[in-house]
Amino acid sequence: GSADKTSWTTLADAATGETSIPSKMHGYTAAARPVIASVAADCPTARMVCEGRFGIVCGSQDPAALADAIGYLADHRDVAQEMGRHARDAFLSAFDRTVCAGQAVQILTALT
Repeated sequence: GSADKTSWTTLADAATGETSIPSKMHGYTAAARPVIASVAADCPTARMVCEGRFGIVCGSQDPAALADAIGYLADHRDVAQEMGRHARDAFLSAFDRTVCAGQAVQILTALT
């Protein structure tokens, strides 16, 4: 299951990702995988993970926190599975083809 396949993404603190999130996040969330985000706590990726309740955020320069997050999810498979479900839900609510097509239509309509 998804609990056995936790995913990890990282961004250096200087790369706050203010205009984007790591592209791998789409694949992780689509696959219903819990995410360990080793990123700055105030970046969009961290907010996405926390708001979506699909992972753990730990500082990008904190290997002890990363090890703790890995250990926690390994020891709490039920939590990891729930995070995986939340990840898939977050993906579908933001990136589902129907949702994206509707957003594109709204943007194009606003331009005309």
